[in-house]
Amino acid sequence: MIKKTLNSPLIMTWLDMFVKFGMNIILLPIATIYLAPEELAYYLFIGTLLGIAYLAEGGTNRVVLRATSYFKEGSTVLPNNFEEIQELKSDGKINYKLLGQLVQTSFIIYFMLGIISLVLFFTIGYFTSENLISKQPDIEEAYITFGLLSVFAFLYIMQLRWVGLIQGLGHLARQKRVELVFGLVRIILSIVAIVLGYGVLGVVVAMLLSVVVAHILYKKMFYSYLPKESIQEHQLFSKDILQKLIPSAWKQSVLAWGSYLIYQGTVLLAAQLDDVKLIASYLLTLQVLNLLIRVSNAPAYSYYPNISKAMAKRDTSAFKSLLFRSLKISLGLYILGAIIIYFLGNQILELIGANALLISGSLLVLMLFMYMLELHHVTHATIYTATNHIPFVLPALLSGIAIVVGGWLVIDDYGLWGIVLVQFFVQLSCNNWYPVWLNYKLVKR
Repeated sequence: MIKKTLNSPLIMTWLDMFVKFGMNIILLPIATIYLAPEELAYYLFIGTLLGIAYLAEGGTNRVVLRATSYFKEGSTVLPNNFEEIQELKSDGKINYKLLGQLVQTSFIIYFMLGIISLVLFFTIGYFTSENLISKQPDIEEAYITFGLLSVFAFLYIMQLRWVGLIQGLGHLARQKRVELVFGLVRIILSIVAIVLGYGVLGVVVAMLLSVVVAHILYKKMFYSYLPKESIQEHQLFSKDILQKLIPSAWKQSVLAWGSYLIYQGTVLLAAQLDDVKLIASYLLTLQVLNLLIRVSNAPAYSYYPNISKAMAKRDTSAFKSLLFRSLKISLGLYILGAIIIYFLGNQILELIGANALLISGSLLVLMLFMYMLELHHVTHATIYTATNHIPFVLPALLSGIAIVVGGWLVIDDYGLWGIVLVQFFVQLSCNNWYPVWLNYKLVKR
């Protein structure tokens, strides 16, 4: 029973997500007790700061995952759309030559992405955090913390390459177990650092130690699944693979920028409201809904390697089965969570003495419905990318820009309602139905 649980991609993905959110849930009360207000603000800004750097990677590891899946199944080419997938020829034996070339080529790609992340970090990141740094009790320590965060961001992006390679080989459950352990270790080290008075710098050092060790372990894990000599013999840079990876990789990256504008743009706009309590309620509601989305979306994410494998084998029946199975579980979990949030959310917060409550009434109903549509289309979009065709770039980017511009135009007259309604109608106009339509076209083939 225990072995079966530990080898379940779905369960391990859920546990990993709970640990990541648990880190914030456990650390936040401790941080509010031991950190000064200026330090607390800097600590809470870390996620936003790293998010800017992570935009450089933009989910490229999914492209690496798909390529690994195809080469593991013996494919001699890397398809870019469903038509090319149907024409694939493979003998089911691992293509060590192309897999070795993928390892080296992906290293070069990720090294460049790491450099881009540093550029973003030291330009946009520094510009947005300079005011916070200047208000820290120890400015020199704050700058050291900032510098170490940049190293963490670079190494974390490099680590994502190994994650894509390992998951592409079909070992998501084991990779998630490792990630789960390091998440727990990071929580413990961060708590100790804060309690002992090392502040934000101590937390960042704990993060840096965990990512260094994880990076080394993931590399060893990848080579433990394959004959190292067979891979290293062909570990050469391939211009052909680069040319195949880049179209999907840059589309995935631009898609991440569009998603950032869609979801983070509303936060930036809401922060301009005069009512501080309303801002706090909105941000708290978003945190709860994002947690619900992540938990509900776990089935699609955990099935993703198998979906990529099914596409590589041109097994449409397996694709259909995995698609509908993940949708049923995801939507069922979301609806259950939405009911609990609506009827019990604020009662639970009042019971624990929280200083902020969730958005209530009809606005909460609208947000719950809007995010259910988001979950539905994101699940379809995630699964459709297994075809290596990513047609969501322009819709995501234009939608993100429309939400930010539209929200800015209505915020003075309609406030939070205006921001939420703009996001709802912009998403409904394209993104909420386009990936769904594309997937059902695949299912009918």
